[in-house]
Amino acid sequence: MPRKNPAVPVTRTRVTLEFDGKEYDLAFTFNDLVEAEELAKSKFLAIFEAQGVPPLALLRGMLFIALRSAGAEYESPHEVGEKIRPRDIGRIWTRLMEAITVSKAETQDPPEATAGS
Repeated sequence: MPRKNPAVPVTRTRVTLEFDGKEYDLAFTFNDLVEAEELAKSKFLAIFEAQGVPPLALLRGMLFIALRSAGAEYESPHEVGEKIRPRDIGRIWTRLMEAITVSKAETQDPPEATAGS
């Protein structure tokens, strides 16, 4: 008997697939999506491409670094990935880009004064 998929939501409609004579509950964790993308050696989640979302391993890594810099005590990008819900990918990426924009603005050197001012 196949193992119970921990990613399958309890309160949502089940998505099942009969494959090789067995029925499976299908659902993905964020880390499942990263692993699938790495196995495919490409960014296959084209639905996020229009939103400008990068490869998922990069998103996960950037979130890990950002959270660590903010004082979170996660041990690894994989641990952070366990907390990401796939439906939140676009929102997380948008916030990361906003953080980069703010960071760039705060770290730029002030314009030099022109001679004679």
